[in-house]
Amino acid sequence: MHIVDISIIIAFLVATLYIGLRSGKNIKTFSDYALGNRNFSDFAIFCTLAATAIGGSTLMGGVGKAYEIGITQLLALVGMLINFLIIGTFLTKRLSNYYGCYSLGDIFYKSHGITGKVLAGTVGFIYEIFNVSVQFMAMGIAISTLTGISYTTSILISAGIILIYTRHGGIRAVTFTDVLQLIAFVLITPILFIVTLRQIGGFNTLLEQLPKAHISISGENLHRYSFLILPLMLSTFTPIHIQRLLMTKNYKQGTKIYYNLFWLYLYMAIMIVGLGLVAKVLLPTLQKTDQTLLVLISNYLPIGIVGLAIVGVLAVLMSSADSILNNGSVILVNDIIIPYNKYIKKKELSEEEKIKWARIASIFIGVVAIAFASLRTGLFETRILTRTLWMSIILAPLYFLIFNIKISIKGLITSAVLGIGTCIFWNVHIKPITKIDGLLLGFFANAITVLFFYFLGGRQKVFSKEELEMMRQVEVLQLRKPSARDLQMRNNRILGL
Repeated sequence: MHIVDISIIIAFLVATLYIGLRSGKNIKTFSDYALGNRNFSDFAIFCTLAATAIGGSTLMGGVGKAYEIGITQLLALVGMLINFLIIGTFLTKRLSNYYGCYSLGDIFYKSHGITGKVLAGTVGFIYEIFNVSVQFMAMGIAISTLTGISYTTSILISAGIILIYTRHGGIRAVTFTDVLQLIAFVLITPILFIVTLRQIGGFNTLLEQLPKAHISISGENLHRYSFLILPLMLSTFTPIHIQRLLMTKNYKQGTKIYYNLFWLYLYMAIMIVGLGLVAKVLLPTLQKTDQTLLVLISNYLPIGIVGLAIVGVLAVLMSSADSILNNGSVILVNDIIIPYNKYIKKKELSEEEKIKWARIASIFIGVVAIAFASLRTGLFETRILTRTLWMSIILAPLYFLIFNIKISIKGLITSAVLGIGTCIFWNVHIKPITKIDGLLLGFFANAITVLFFYFLGGRQKVFSKEELEMMRQVEVLQLRKPSARDLQMRNNRILGL
């Protein structure tokens, strides 16, 4: 690699580390470490959410899948676009009922108590380990392919940089480094696409040289993706999305951010599929499809542009990894360690102890994620595995909580067992025949069980009408400059008058 490209990469990494360490100063409370006291601008939260949503499995895994199956990969990406619209339109306002919560487990605690909190936190924690592993895996592949450094060493280098500033600065470090990283890959991705498309001779030449199967949506891939698009478009409302919305000042900020994310993701979807198609023409016999994007960078870009392209790839991977790592540490501390100390050891942790445990948790998650990443499973398939875990156990009960519907703890546990059991049975015995993944069946089994216990338990609600009305009135005060009368009404409620 040329010294110019190496210099560009080093400058980006140094800038990221500097911003992360500097923005993480003066953290005094666990709330500041976890949510930044909900004091971020629209632009900052948009950047950190977008940078997280477009991760390694989306970019590298998406380009690799587009190389394999062509424009059919758009179905998976379109599913995610609909997902963002659903969140922005229907869910951001309802989740505002849970402002004040730190994590997924806090939401479940309001209706299921400490058992529900620990169950949700455990699943969310495992989910985040898988997700950060995917990002580490992608970074290992990227660095080793482009530099010749071993895969394991590449993971250790990239993960080490992320761990330093994420452990130190919490969500503030993650958010402000995500701003830099989002700007980097949004600007650099089209440069890569334009340069490689010119290598072929333009768009018309691309269409002429592509296999017919790659420019049509049909066959076995259509069969599989037709069933995958529904669970992908169904808002999975993962832990990182929950954390980002709990960071917002009000629900209108969250709605605006998700609508903007729709347009950015559409732009990235076009770039991702386009790069996969270009690679199919330039590299028709490529075997390791997860490396498609990296081979394009190393073989077809000039000096200087190579460094920029690598920065773009690293920005995508680092921005997702640091966000997921931070959220995983918050979940582990808030939903597992704090309850353990409070209910088992009968001890309340101080703010300093909570921050200390969160930083220890970051290291622990990083080590476990590195170990899993060393297995080198497929990026896209690992993503499907994480969604299977989430959708079969947590998603349906979470939706019901967001829509103010409550079930018993017995119902919650039963729905989790039936959901994951259905999914495992299907994938072991039915998927080899049908080629259809079982995550949607697991979700339906889970949801039906939740509905059964809801009606069986007398249709209980998480919040009463009076509580909901009070929260709506508080939102009104937050969304406008309060009048003297508004302030007096708020004070009267606080005093119980």
